[in-house]
Amino acid sequence: MEIFAPAGNFDSMLQAVENGADCVYLGMDVFNARMKADNFNPDNFSEAVGICHLFGVKVYLTLNILIKPKEFSEALNVAAFAYNNGADGIICADYGLTAFLAANLPADCDITFSTQANIQNAEGCLEAKSLGVNSVVVSREVDRETIRDIKTRCPGTSLEYFVQGALCVCVSGQCQLSSAVDVYSGNRGQCKQPCRQYYSAFENGKKLAEGYLLSPKDLSLADKIDELKNLGINRIKIEGRNRRKEYVGESVRIYRKAVNGGKITDNDKIRLKKMFNRGDYTRGYLYEGNSPSLMSTSIQGHKGVKCGVVAKITDKFCLINADYTATKGDAYKIIRLGKEVGSAVCVEILGNNTVKAAFNGKVKAGDAAHITSDNKLLSEFDKFTRKVPLEMIVEARVGNKMLCRCRCDSVEKTVESDFVCEKAVKSPLSSAEIANQLSKLGDTYFTITNIVVNSDDIFVAKSQLNEFRRKIVSRMYSELTASRRQKILLTTKESAATATDNAGRVAAVISESAQVEAARLCDIIIVSPDVYDSQNIARFDIDAFYLDIPNFLLKKDVDVIKQILSADKRIIGVCANSLGGVYLAKEFSKKLLLGPGMNIFNDYSVGLWKDYGCDFVYSNELSLNEINDFRNKDGFVYAEGNICCMTLAHCPIKLVKNCSCDKCKYHGDITYKDRLNNEFLIKRKVVSKCYFELINTHRLSTYGKIDSRRNFYLNLRGMSVEESKKTIDSYLSLVGGGNNNEISILKNTTNGHLFKKVK
Repeated sequence: MEIFAPAGNFDSMLQAVENGADCVYLGMDVFNARMKADNFNPDNFSEAVGICHLFGVKVYLTLNILIKPKEFSEALNVAAFAYNNGADGIICADYGLTAFLAANLPADCDITFSTQANIQNAEGCLEAKSLGVNSVVVSREVDRETIRDIKTRCPGTSLEYFVQGALCVCVSGQCQLSSAVDVYSGNRGQCKQPCRQYYSAFENGKKLAEGYLLSPKDLSLADKIDELKNLGINRIKIEGRNRRKEYVGESVRIYRKAVNGGKITDNDKIRLKKMFNRGDYTRGYLYEGNSPSLMSTSIQGHKGVKCGVVAKITDKFCLINADYTATKGDAYKIIRLGKEVGSAVCVEILGNNTVKAAFNGKVKAGDAAHITSDNKLLSEFDKFTRKVPLEMIVEARVGNKMLCRCRCDSVEKTVESDFVCEKAVKSPLSSAEIANQLSKLGDTYFTITNIVVNSDDIFVAKSQLNEFRRKIVSRMYSELTASRRQKILLTTKESAATATDNAGRVAAVISESAQVEAARLCDIIIVSPDVYDSQNIARFDIDAFYLDIPNFLLKKDVDVIKQILSADKRIIGVCANSLGGVYLAKEFSKKLLLGPGMNIFNDYSVGLWKDYGCDFVYSNELSLNEINDFRNKDGFVYAEGNICCMTLAHCPIKLVKNCSCDKCKYHGDITYKDRLNNEFLIKRKVVSKCYFELINTHRLSTYGKIDSRRNFYLNLRGMSVEESKKTIDSYLSLVGGGNNNEISILKNTTNGHLFKKVK
């Protein structure tokens, strides 16, 4: 089992290497999902790879955002640069880019599907394999049964799983909340984290709960490593490219200990919590299912570890009775009854472990002090101490240049001095003196394990020996870190734009059987029920339709979908919203529509299934101008309906109503409202278990705003029969050359991103 560590900057990379990571993953200053991190650039990327390789650590570049049509060539240039400079692998989210790199990069570069690619079942892994990809970071929301199924059916797939760090509340790669609220897209590495804000939950106008209702705790599975090994996880991954270097170092240290069979102690857990923890940690979906225990509703951000109690308030200072040895500058979060009320910083250490601290907030005597920054602990990660062992055999003969034969493992190189050894007139340099001077490797990455000097009675100035030592180190560093790959270029052959003979089609998504009559004249009818079972779907009185395949399916969910596809012969196609959905279409020989969950951002993603033949929906995070950049003009534009901003695998009903599955209090949709009064509907979807969708209450409505020479995707989920009919009739009239606008004037509508592209 390998440890995959985050490297948001050079110092974090060094701490990952220092503490025993097998691999690091890092991003350049473009095309990566952590654009707020310091990241790397062409000037320091090669050096980072060299240092990692010096210590046997692999380097993976993250190109894990969705790629717009005009960016594809540039993304390939970045990938080629990374390969040419020694990257061992590349992690991608975009289907088209991932498959292109898998097909065109040499086999010594491992191409991995990011968790943002939303692969969560064996079907998804099998479809990834058909695209040439055998390494997958599975979604964090999977359960153990599904992982076992993947390992049984996809034995050649290498599985990575996140074990430490921040959790997204949304199913991996399916979040559009940030782009809906702030125009900054998480799928583009610019997430503003509106999920971490304060929300209130309402049902029929009555407030049910409030707090950080969409903010999960941080994940920590350090004491579950043996179980993960038994499940067949090949790599464990630590999240944290936006975290400080000390967090990276401590996380890697603890997981190295666990992977090596060591017992994780209470002190280990305390140290890790001091570095960063949101909500005292969770064991995630593998162990807690859809429980409210996943969420951190009371405290936002780093909670730290309780280290004392506020004893007294004096003017601008408070006195804390601490249960540890404090250091000036230590920082605290002050908590009362489970909620944050202030913060403090140690300014002086008094007797009896009493801390005098400057504070902010409404702090009172009796409040709990949680340490969030322990300077003594942080100081342990100030230096890089790992060294590469060198052996030297030195020949120093009068009248000849000094020679040093260096060996590191199986690598050997002979280095020649720039000077000639002179015969000593008075006091010759002894072999011991030469060895001592050449062994002073100081803050280099090397240490001498053995040195043998064979010398005559020579004289060499110490400055010359110092220069020779620097030359030896430089040559060995270059020898050990040089990339011996043949340089490559990655280019595409862009074909001409496809004809638009297929324009003027309308696809309608319906969720109620009563909507069927309104949708009969549409070119494609997609049934997207709230409950997936054959009896419920049988209520839809229609001869032929596509089944909407949810964007997240565990093994038991897949079994339900397969039963429906097998039993209902009216299903002629599927609307796939993940790679697993694509695989199901092929397995059951159904027509294929790549739905909104596929987030189609470029022609290369569509082209992956051109031989199978498919329709597709352009991502609703693309503007019309960016859609116009596609060579394939036959996609469907998401034109009407309420957009799902998140799919939730935890249960918000349990969270806000304090109920359980056997005593469920779900009585219909609830509403989440943020402090800016943005409202989002929480709707339930049932497959083998319950999932929930967080839906933007501002309906997307583009009628009359875009030209008729398009294919239109109309999401009628949640609409009344009357409104469904008006919407469909208006678009059928539009594509037919008429101008019969039956859509009533609606309030709270949005143009989405069709005229304002995401950042």
